[in-house]
Amino acid sequence: MISLIIVSNMRFGDYVGPYIESVLRYEPETEIIITDLTKEGNRYNYHRGLNSGAKRAKGDWLIFSNDDVLCTNSFSEMIENFDKNCIHGKELRRKTEEKWGFSVEYLYGFILVMHRSLFEKVGEFDEVYGHAGFDDIDYCWRAQEMGFNLQAHEDLPFLHLADLPGASHRRYLISGYSENMKKSKEHFLEKTKVKA
Repeated sequence: MISLIIVSNMRFGDYVGPYIESVLRYEPETEIIITDLTKEGNRYNYHRGLNSGAKRAKGDWLIFSNDDVLCTNSFSEMIENFDKNCIHGKELRRKTEEKWGFSVEYLYGFILVMHRSLFEKVGEFDEVYGHAGFDDIDYCWRAQEMGFNLQAHEDLPFLHLADLPGASHRRYLISGYSENMKKSKEHFLEKTKVKA
């Protein structure tokens, strides 16, 4: 079974409804788990939403996803043939040492796919990061530190609406976003120093 874990923020409108419809059109057997951040407590925490969904998931394969996404084709056969010792996504990115003080490769986190066995070994997402934007960086770094690899698949059939021309990421609208991102970067860089 494949479990799709969607972290939703309904205060910005219903993105998850069309997403679910698109998944069911192509993959009706997928277990779909919705974590609505507006119901997860007073403090906005995207990473807690990811962990909450993972705890409820029954699938062998876990897909962690934003809600502003559409499925454009079938994906189960592709995912079931993925390497269980890798995290999979659609786009490989890099933070450079020149700009960040640390070099790290990661998969763009609007869609992250991994086998349950890998998730159990690497562990939950770090909830010190409240906002989306470090879930992918931190998790991919931790997995690589443990010897797991990253694989990008351009043909993974998921479209991130925030990356379309003229669109923007809704996380920038969250109160205190810039301040929290600064704290998140400091937290991540402190973790990398401890590991060095």
